[in-house]
Amino acid sequence: MGCYAIDRRTFLAGAGIVAVVNGSRPPQAFAQEAVPSSSGMEMQRRIGNVIHGYEEQGFHRTGTTVDQISGDWLMGQVRDIGLDPMGENFSLSRIDPINASLILNGRKIV
Repeated sequence: MGCYAIDRRTFLAGAGIVAVVNGSRPPQAFAQEAVPSSSGMEMQRRIGNVIHGYEEQGFHRTGTTVDQISGDWLMGQVRDIGLDPMGENFSLSRIDPINASLILNGRKIV
């Protein structure tokens, strides 16, 4: 299996195309079986585990420590399925307001 490097823009464009193509399928194609198959149940369990793992990382904000942890975790998830992820480093300036309020006619609104 070959290794192909793509940038974020190309990946997102491809993901958008897949979403559009899948969105054109009739609603019946997405209907769940009355009794999920064992593979369907396994898929639900795996998806639930991914969502739970992401949720447990903390408050996600771009440029924070949690954001870095989340990116590293996601790359690990990709590695676990046998692919070779590639990170993209970039600089970012953040402003974190500590306290914000509005004082109007002597009344403070937080």
